[in-house]
Amino acid sequence: MTATEKINSAITDGKICTTEDCSCAFRKSMLLPCRHIFVVRTASNMPKYDKGLCAERWFLDTYVANIQLRKSDMCSDVEHVQVSTHSNEKKLSAHQKFKKAAGVASKLASMASECSTEMFKERLALLETILDHWRNGSKVHVTAHEPAHHLTAAVAAESANSEGFPGSVVDVQSNADQNLLCRASEEAKHHQELSEASTKVSEHSSSQHCNRQDEASTDENSLSQPSDLQNIKVPVAMRKCGRPKGHVLTVIGLPKKRKRTASLGPFSELTMREKKLAMLSWLVGKRQASDAIKGKLLDEESVEARPEDIHDGIRDEMVDINLVRRFFTDDAWKAVQMVLSVKKDEEWKCTKCKTKLDDHDAVLCDWCLLWYHLPCVGVKQKPKTKLWKCGSCTTTATAQ
Repeated sequence: MTATEKINSAITDGKICTTEDCSCAFRKSMLLPCRHIFVVRTASNMPKYDKGLCAERWFLDTYVANIQLRKSDMCSDVEHVQVSTHSNEKKLSAHQKFKKAAGVASKLASMASECSTEMFKERLALLETILDHWRNGSKVHVTAHEPAHHLTAAVAAESANSEGFPGSVVDVQSNADQNLLCRASEEAKHHQELSEASTKVSEHSSSQHCNRQDEASTDENSLSQPSDLQNIKVPVAMRKCGRPKGHVLTVIGLPKKRKRTASLGPFSELTMREKKLAMLSWLVGKRQASDAIKGKLLDEESVEARPEDIHDGIRDEMVDINLVRRFFTDDAWKAVQMVLSVKKDEEWKCTKCKTKLDDHDAVLCDWCLLWYHLPCVGVKQKPKTKLWKCGSCTTTATAQ
């Protein structure tokens, strides 16, 4: 193959290649000689390597000249750089803000309700004042004063201008707030008088110890006078009423799981598992019904063959016997169907007197699904309630 043919074979796929440049992607991105340039230079009897084919960034001189870390025996002065990071606070949604504010508001309501009636009215008036100014778009600041170990709250509101900056300070204390401040000052004054009185009493007692005979009459007169300490009224301890909120909750706020049995609720409100257990116990007994629920398959010998010994509630329209089909073998299920066909042909009777229900008005127990005559259970007329429980079910639930 001649040199011209080699050059033509190198210039393929629409690429234009010379001894110094090529239009391929490798040459444009890396600025290094590609395989096309090597083919052309070989065909032209030129050396493959040429310094002009590579960009300056690939040479060692350029790398050494631009590197910042160099090997030297002397260390430069240490420069301390202070880096400050600004924590970006996550913006809360309206629901998250409401949830936080509701928690604080509930604590305020609890503390306000636990105090006396007079103090409750004062605190409620203070909260209503804050609410009014928030509704008007004013900023409210609460300042706590502690004269003589008594705390009072003074509210000052700052009107906000249109740009959102606080304006002039406005006194927004209501009459209730002013009365609260006046009462606090009076209490402080009264407390000071009490302290002075106690100081005088201590001085009199010390002087009495030194001169008992000379100041006996003076001590009697001072003791006969009414003391200011008798005028102090201690608020009566208030009894907390109501049911505890955590009575039916766990420590993490979830509802407690309580063990329920089939007798604790009416048949219509039982879970599917409890209904199956009740129907199986009517057909094969409680022990074998429990084994069937755990996975044991019931055979034909387990089925009760005498219809009169099967619970009468099995015939009720709320009972779907097909729910327990999977717990029986084929032969056992045929035996169940035969017994139930005979059972359903029987007439309904009162569970207590064993006579037909046609004789008197009857009522159905929603727990055991048995019928009773009204006179037999001591009921004059049919109950108006949605659900009714017989005496046997009530006794069973009480015993459990």
